[in-house]
Amino acid sequence: MIKAATVHSRWISWGRASVAVYGVDVGTFDAHGAPSFHVPIKEPGQENPEHALVRYPANRSQARKLATAIKSRAMKVFEP
Repeated sequence: MIKAATVHSRWISWGRASVAVYGVDVGTFDAHGAPSFHVPIKEPGQENPEHALVRYPANRSQARKLATAIKSRAMKVFEP
């Protein structure tokens, strides 16, 4: 398992902004009918097994409802 502090450091080293790391179980997406899958990384050393992509519904209203439900279950795991 990759520590949240490491994930945060990696993210900002790529020039991206971040104020905290939040976590959500993949099972939370499955429970809402949103399939998820592992993110393939081609560069060695960049793998993050805790990172997954989620297939959101094409309908914007349904996607917004899913995002709201998932956001309510996200837990802050790291704040610099």
